[in-house]
Amino acid sequence: VVQLLVFQFSREVRQGSSDGGAPGRMGKELDRITITLVGEMTVTNAAGIDVTPTRMKERGLLALLALAPNHKKSREAIQDKLWSESETTQAQNSLRRALSNIRKAFGEDADVLGADRHSVWLEQGAVRVDTGQRGTGGELLEGLSVRDPEFENWRRDMLSTHANQSGTAGADNAGPVVSRPNAVAAQPDQRSRYLFRFVGHPDRTDEEFLLNYATDLLAKRLLSLGDVDIVLAGFDEVEVEDPLSTVTVELRSLVQGDDWHVHLRLLRGPHNACFWADRTSVPFDYGSITGERLLGSFVSKAFGALISNRPGAGQADQPRYMKIQNAARLLFSGDYDRIMQSQQVLAELAGGAYGGITGAWLGFGKLTEVLEFGDTTHALVEEALQLSDESLLQSATNPVVPALAAIVNMKLGGDFDYGRHLSDRAVSLCDQNPYALNAASQAAFFFGDHEQSYRLAMAARDCAEGMPNIDYWDIQACLAALGAGRIDEALAAAQQSHLRSPRCRPPLRYLVALNLLKQDMAAAEKYAARLRKLEPGFGFDSFFADGYPVETLRRVGMLDQLRDRLG
Repeated sequence: VVQLLVFQFSREVRQGSSDGGAPGRMGKELDRITITLVGEMTVTNAAGIDVTPTRMKERGLLALLALAPNHKKSREAIQDKLWSESETTQAQNSLRRALSNIRKAFGEDADVLGADRHSVWLEQGAVRVDTGQRGTGGELLEGLSVRDPEFENWRRDMLSTHANQSGTAGADNAGPVVSRPNAVAAQPDQRSRYLFRFVGHPDRTDEEFLLNYATDLLAKRLLSLGDVDIVLAGFDEVEVEDPLSTVTVELRSLVQGDDWHVHLRLLRGPHNACFWADRTSVPFDYGSITGERLLGSFVSKAFGALISNRPGAGQADQPRYMKIQNAARLLFSGDYDRIMQSQQVLAELAGGAYGGITGAWLGFGKLTEVLEFGDTTHALVEEALQLSDESLLQSATNPVVPALAAIVNMKLGGDFDYGRHLSDRAVSLCDQNPYALNAASQAAFFFGDHEQSYRLAMAARDCAEGMPNIDYWDIQACLAALGAGRIDEALAAAQQSHLRSPRCRPPLRYLVALNLLKQDMAAAEKYAARLRKLEPGFGFDSFFADGYPVETLRRVGMLDQLRDRLG
């Protein structure tokens, strides 16, 4: 299995079995403990007595287990969510104290909470989890206030998933993640409308042409999400029928000398309230604007603002394309639980007009499992390839689909010719889509054109500006720069990725390695200390261990240089 230029997250080995806690029942009645997660969190025993732990982190621990598949999580995952800012030893001690306190609160039902050296779980069959029904009042996890940024990230993810499921079974039926999309009947969907209009009348036809070009770039990005309505009003006044589900994209331009200035505003609501605005200036030259992708970063920032501020009332009534977008974001987290959660949501959303994009993301999710967690089983690899192939049959015009399929085929299938063909198709559909450009960059790398790979990676990074997972394109730029022998550029990209996502391990690994190569021991030690908090036991010699996820360093021969630097 080739591993290169896909985000090189840690290969964490999943500890313990995946079938829940201890195999047997304990000879007592079912539902001995009920955990209510809507409104103020409460825990009661079979007699109705409140046994809720007093400390918020102990409640947070129970919430983590209650909403986990099979009610089970690794100790490391729990420590990462509740004590992410503590040293490893301190986090381990805190977890032991929390387990002891919860068992004391449970009293006679203390054995409902199980643990071994690797994992913690709630005994299946002995616990009922109440996540409430939509419309009953109260919000999932609203009574939890745990002072840890990683727990808050997890809580937001759970809120999004709960809203996405829209009335489906809750965590009391938690089980294995559905790995393939089931055919589902098309469901009524909330649609969003984007109205593009120009302000003012340009004096020159070429200025008006470029305004339409900028509009087309942003409209293509929006259309790649799914079924959205795009209305191109131009200079005409168009009445907005439903201001709550419509965003107006307002463009104004001005030519001064050799420069073209573009101002873009995003408006919504009955009073056309502005929620985002920006401007850019580029040379007034069509060849430069199109050939050098000078509007890529500007358009991407507007796109990022649009997908972060979708019109509508809130999470619960999100259209399916936005739920898919939110689930796909979790695939870039490097966190096993979030990746599994993402695939579960994607499988539930698959079907109908969204079969292509959900299938592509599911295939990419399987690729992530292989690369991040070292699961190279034949069945998983074949499933990823099959999902990608099926997605191509269901979507002919979305550039993200062939882009993701290209990466899966190159990484897992080793079919570089087909991967390049798919990446070319993606670019032909939209030459400023960051996923398409990223696939083309990786194809160029595999064919040995490292300078072209680097140029495309930088273009992809520009066209991903404003995206929530921009750190992914930062690390891709770092890896492409390494292939081209651009050490300083690689170091700068890794630093940027780390600043955007401080708890992501790949940037830290490359920051350590690159500073060692530059013989900056102080910087290397600084980043190594940060990495050890996330990866206990890390040392400089870890780079030379078989399977350590720094494949790009191996392929470009820099591990040998690193070994020489360390003596």
